Amino acid sequence: MVPNINVYDAVVTMRVSENKIELSENDVKEMMNIVRQAQEYMRNQQIDQWQNGYPNEGVFLSDISKEMSYVIEEQGKVIGTFAFAVMEDPTYKEIFEGEWKGSDEYAVIHRVAVDNQVKGNGLGGQMLCCAGIMPFY
Repeated sequence: MVPNINVYDAVVTMRVSENKIELSENDVKEMMNIVRQAQEYMRNQQIDQWQNGYPNEGVFLSDISKEMSYVIEEQGKVIGTFAFAVMEDPTYKEIFEGEWKGSDEYAVIHRVAVDNQVKGNGLGGQMLCCAGIMPFY
């Protein structure tokens, strides 16, 4: 069971039941809204990440099917999202200007985004901390 996270005087929950993530197409719409906010923020900061149609709904649906997509919600509203898995990630098959220091299993965290209404309250850091303890649950 993944624990609740206490953030800025509110209890925020990760939607996980019986150790199975339960997300719907409506969640994907809310996740995409948060991603669009992040894309706009990065564009305004002249950061080119997520400016080419990625991530899109298909990416989130794929994450959900692999049971690696998580949402953070407050009072039933999705306010944060991230992907987490302990797996070999194809993204890191070829590393430029470096190399892995071992062959042990590793975890990946992707697509971390927080709703603008709660930005600056430490939720992103809380999600990363929660992901860090998830392999132990």
